Order: sequence, then structure tokens, then C-alpha cells
Amino acid sequence: MKNDRILAGPLLLLLAFLHLPMQAQEKSDFFKVGWKDGRAWLFSPDGKPFLSMGVNAISDGAWRAPNPTFYNPIPNQYGGDPEKWFRSVEKRLNTWGFNTMGAWCHPDLYRRKTPYCVILHLSPGEGATRLDAVFSEQFESVVKAKARAVEKTRNDALLIGYFLDNEIPWWGEYGWKDPGQKTLLEKYALWGPDDPNKLALRAFFAERYQGKIADLNAVWGTRLSCFEALDAPITLVPRTRRQRADALAWTGKVADRFFEVCVRAVKEADPNHLVMGVRFAGENPWEVVEACGKWCDVVSVNHYAKSANIDRQLLDNYHVRTDKPILITEYSFRAMENQSGDPNTKGADVTVPTQKDRAEHFTRYAIQSLDLPYVVGLHWFSWADESPQGRFDGEDSNYGLVDIHDRPYELLTKAHRSLNREASSLHARAASPLPVSFIGPKEPSLRTRSDGSKPAPRAFFEPRENSTVHPWGDTGSGGHIVPAHANGLLSLACSTGTGWGCGATLPSVKGTDDLAGCDTVVIRARLPKDLKCFFFIGESGNAEPGKTSYESKLGADGESWEFPALVGTGKWETYRINLQELQKRGVWGNQKGNDILDLQAISNADFYIPGNQGNGVLEVKAIVFK
Repeated sequence: MKNDRILAGPLLLLLAFLHLPMQAQEKSDFFKVGWKDGRAWLFSPDGKPFLSMGVNAISDGAWRAPNPTFYNPIPNQYGGDPEKWFRSVEKRLNTWGFNTMGAWCHPDLYRRKTPYCVILHLSPGEGATRLDAVFSEQFESVVKAKARAVEKTRNDALLIGYFLDNEIPWWGEYGWKDPGQKTLLEKYALWGPDDPNKLALRAFFAERYQGKIADLNAVWGTRLSCFEALDAPITLVPRTRRQRADALAWTGKVADRFFEVCVRAVKEADPNHLVMGVRFAGENPWEVVEACGKWCDVVSVNHYAKSANIDRQLLDNYHVRTDKPILITEYSFRAMENQSGDPNTKGADVTVPTQKDRAEHFTRYAIQSLDLPYVVGLHWFSWADESPQGRFDGEDSNYGLVDIHDRPYELLTKAHRSLNREASSLHARAASPLPVSFIGPKEPSLRTRSDGSKPAPRAFFEPRENSTVHPWGDTGSGGHIVPAHANGLLSLACSTGTGWGCGATLPSVKGTDDLAGCDTVVIRARLPKDLKCFFFIGESGNAEPGKTSYESKLGADGESWEFPALVGTGKWETYRINLQELQKRGVWGNQKGNDILDLQAISNADFYIPGNQGNGVLEVKAIVFK
């Protein structure tokens, strides 16, 4: 191997490129992205292939822990001397084989010798509102003002590139697919006349329905006289497949505008560095992913996998829909056995029992990822454990390479060092074929009877004193349910909390129910006024995603299904759910099943009440399948 210079120094050259046959590439002043021998790579300024093996959040925890028990190394372990901590970080990064500092690192570390990435947080506003007005002049002016900050780094050869933002709420209110969210279409429909956001939505509908307002009315059940009638605030809640397709298409329009404005603003201020997407949180609307590929140089994905088996199809689809290299910008594992006392009650659930398990899971995940020809790096989350008392949002997880006392996790860091030494060699030998076809979700269907007949109505649940109910909830954020039976009713006293909410599982009395041929669920219930509640159906064997097998019966395969929201009126109502409007749940159940609701083997039904809806009592008299 040639003794070539790279920016991170001779030791990083050894760690990052050991065994990799280097062919000279055209030199540049900055990092680039491209392909070599059928594999995607970043290329360092000296023209050499560079696989970004990075760490996120190399900083103290003061900004994210509203309590005294957090990672705070400069005063606690380094006598108040920042330089000593900086040198310690650099030494450890080199020893453990890392060659990149990922998002949210201490800015003074960027002035040293290790290549780095910067997250810009260009979106105006915070949380769920970040995408609510992208067609306004204010959105463009705010983005341009924020993007001017990159002028100071436009000539920095150590900078790999920029992330525009992190886990943006493309699904409406969150960056991840969860039921109960108000879609972007719903939000934009509430804008009033003459607002540029509403005018953009009107133009979208007029084009999508080819100027035929009757067609829009037929799909949405509206009585609009013309497309201009959309200018007033209007409630459009997607419930059917056609309506959900409209909502996703609109989200793609929002995404195209977002990426166009943001990327142009960054490139105007700094034309030299890569724009590396928005750090998607797992699955996102494919219309959005496509828009990202249209405007960005690299697509970044935060991909957690509790089983340590990557979702190959998901990542393949990201590459096919964007035709761009993929950088995995967050992944991790946490152990119940840890040096910080972290309880691991909040955050991405990638929990394993021991540090040995953690190291083994990391190794399996990384080897699988590096075998994908389009991957250009992996960024571990994170440098240090979170506070056992919780950071700003309550996360209290053992995600760190070091604990809150700055002590390394020896088994984990040893595993990283071993893997990082061979990472580029592994990627150069990647055997997985480059995907060429998008394998999207199938239109789900229902299991019918072989003779096409319909069964008589069947009561799935009738409240009795001995009826089994399993409550569940986001207890760390105050979400919980207390079930009770009285007078032939099931009462679910719910506190929805400030997190993802709460729910209750109603298992089949028989273990599994054969409901094949049914196409409707009738629920007699009273929900508090305006409370939004979701009904789920679980096939036999349904369990957490990513399992190698599901213990299903009667030909089912462990999928879990959700249906359009039930909205409370404060009165007794008969809710009718069309089973044809089903969607597979992304956070529970077998994600690689047959995309058929296997009604011949139904094990449970669930009520789910999303968070931030206060307290109330949901009462149920009967659940009948027809």
C-alpha cells in the first residue's frame, strides 16, 4: 500500500484504507462523491476513496440534559481544560478507527485534523411545524439567512458536506410513520384565501384532477363548485386509499419545494461542498425521497435495527428512487447492562441485554451495511451515553461509546476498532448486486373464503367481568390506560400523556378467530368529543418488527393492520370500518409478510389513542365483524 497522505493523518490512512487497492483519482480541493469499480465512495481532496466511518454528537450533554447527571467531561474529567478533552477525543477516534465527526459535534473539534459533517437545521420553526409553509416568501428568506452561515466554511478542505436538517416531519407531525398524525395536506388545506401555500395546493389539485372539479368531489366527498372554492379553509382528512394517494403526492410537492429552496441557498453560499440530505428517519414517503435525490448529492438515512439485520429492501429502495449513494447517519444499540445506569426507557428501541451483545450486534449490522455497493459510510449514535435521568426529550439510553463519566465501553470500542480497520476493504469486496428495481409496498388485500361466501356476523369482543385486556402506553411521558368492566361495558380510562400515547389490546377469547370473508367491523362505542382513536387488527403471531420468524397459526404471518381514525362525538356511536381501507403498521408486526390481512387467524384487536389529547374515558359495548 502506498504511503499517501490523507487529511486525517497517516494513522487514519492505515485504518480507513488498509488492504484497499488505491488507484489515483483526479485531485480536488474538497470532498466529492462518485463510483469506482461498481461501488460508491466519497473521495477525499487527494483523490482517494474515502468511506465515512463516523460518530455523532461528540460534545458534552449540557444542551440536552435538564438535570445534573449528564456527560460533562471538561469540568468533571479534564480539570476545566477544553484542550485536554479535544486531544483525548482525537486520540480515541484514531485508536478506534473512526475518520469522521458526524452531526452535532463540538464546533472547536472541527478546527483540528479529522474530516467532519455539519447539520444546518435550515427549516424554520421547530418540531411538527417545520414544513407547514414552504411556499411562502418568509420560508425562502429564513432559509437563505440561515444558509449564509456556511460561507465561513466554504474553503475548509476537512468539511465533507452538510445535512440540511434532521428527521423532518414528512408524515405530517413526525419524521417517522406513526398513526394519528395530521398530514401535510390537512395542514395546507386550512390555509385561507390568497395565501401562497393555499394557492399552491389549489394548483396541485387542479393539475392532479385535470381541471375536473367533479372528479375531486367524487374522491373526497366534497361539493365544491370550482377549484377556487378550495381557497377558503377546508377540512380534508385522508381516509380512503385514493385520498391517501393525494396526500402523499402533495407531500412530494412540498418536498420538491423544500429541497429546491434549501439546496440552492446552500450552494449559493458554498458551491464547494456536498449536500447530504435531511437524515431521513427510516421509511419516508417515496415521493419525498425522490425529491431529495433530485436535489442532493448524497441521501442520508437514520436506520435503527434492533435485530442487527438491516432492512435491505428499504435501503435498496432509497437508492433506486434517488439514484444517489446512501450515507447511514444514525444507528446504534443499547444494553441494559451499562456503566451509566441508563434505564433505556425512551429512544429508539435497539435494546440488548449485555455489552457483549451490543458489540456483536454492531458488528453484524456494519458488515451487512458495508456489503451494499451504494453505501458510503456509517455514523454511530452517539459518542456518550445519555443522562440516566433523561435528556431534554426524556431519552435515557446507553447509546454511547463512552459512559457519562467518559469511560469507554471496552468491548464495543474494540469491535469498532476491528471493523473500522477492515471497513474499506469490506466495501471494496461488496458482493451484493446493485439494485435496479423499486420494490414498493403492495396494495394490501383481505383473506376471503375459498367459495366466496360471507360469514354470519361474529362478535369478536363482548365486555364481561373476566374479559382480558392488556393496557400499554408511553409511561415515561405519562401515557397509560386503566381498563375496567361494569354494566356490560369496557371502560378505558386513558391519560394520553405528552409522548406517543397509550392503548389497549383485546385478545381473542379463542386464541385465534376465523373471520375470513368479513369486510366490515362494527364498533359500538362512546369516545370523548374530538378524541382521535385508531383501531388495529393483529394476525396470529404478530410481534415486534425485524424478527427472523413469527409464530403464526393457520397460514397467517404475523402482520398488524391499522384503519382510518375514529373521532369521538361524546355520544354513543356505531362506527363502521371498511376493512378494504387497511394499512400495514410500520412499527409493529411482520414487515415482510404477504400483504394480506389473514382474517382466518386473527389473534387480537387494539385501540390506540395518540398522545397530547389529555385525559378521558373510552367506552366499548361490542366489536362485531361482518
